Amino acid sequence: RDIIGAQQAGIKGIWLNRSGVNLPESAPADAQIKTLDELPLMLRAV
Repeated sequence: RDIIGAQQAGIKGIWLNRSGVNLPESAPADAQIKTLDELPLMLRAV
């Protein structure tokens, strides 16, 4: 749900997927990370 809200606001949705579950098709993220340590690099990439 947070991903959809971000995209509706016109910003990229990055999913923090700590448990490695499959991303729901109803909420397609622009990017996916496993830890918050990955966030700065991902923010530069998107």
